[in-house]
Amino acid sequence: MTASTATPRRVVGMLPRSARDLLLLVGSGVPALDAALRARYPAALLVIASPWKEHRPDSATLAVRADPRHLPMPAGRFDVVLTDSMMADHPVPDDVVREVARVLRPGGAFALVVPDDGTADRPRTAAVVRLLVGNGFRVPLIARERRQVPLSFLCAVAYRER
Repeated sequence: MTASTATPRRVVGMLPRSARDLLLLVGSGVPALDAALRARYPAALLVIASPWKEHRPDSATLAVRADPRHLPMPAGRFDVVLTDSMMADHPVPDDVVREVARVLRPGGAFALVVPDDGTADRPRTAAVVRLLVGNGFRVPLIARERRQVPLSFLCAVAYRER
């Protein structure tokens, strides 16, 4: 496993296998992450919503250019939502998490990867957990992975409760 694919495989591996039919990838387009999602959920439609990148969709992928604070999707529609590093680029991550909670079905899984320099271990982890819990998520799983020195990443899976 290369450094560039370690985190996507790990995060997708942390997700439940129970996704029914619709996955949302917000602000990414990392080929390794797309491939890992497609391998775990081969029958699901993957929707990629990104304000930055153009995507080349295939028959099982729909690409939508969208602001992650205002996703053009109906409420409660997605089984799994995943973000990779997008939260660090957004000035108000609370707005993004609130919007993810809106489009995620009750009981659905939200996986996020947050870049971290590793110097503020507990404060960063606590801030991510507070952000998720404050927006109606239960957070049973949070892990840290080093991708390249000095960068490390917080990987969390949360479930929408309300």
